[in-house]
Amino acid sequence: MFDWAVINRRWVADTQTGVVLGMFNFDYANKFKVGEVAVPFTLWLHEYFKVEAGKLSFIYAPMKNLIVPGGVFDDVWKSG
Repeated sequence: MFDWAVINRRWVADTQTGVVLGMFNFDYANKFKVGEVAVPFTLWLHEYFKVEAGKLSFIYAPMKNLIVPGGVFDDVWKSG
């Protein structure tokens, strides 16, 4: 599904509230030539997880700098 390196992974967990923040860079500079796509070569994703009763109950994962022609992002899970 994803065919590029994930770099600079960082996790922060608040064990009292059960909230986890994960930050990642998807680096695909070697996948395209300059000017071939209208997106940055590194996409920054931050994910928020909520854990309740020892189980994952919520995930929120906005893509910080995703630029999409026409303003519509069609994700691989077809959720939006």
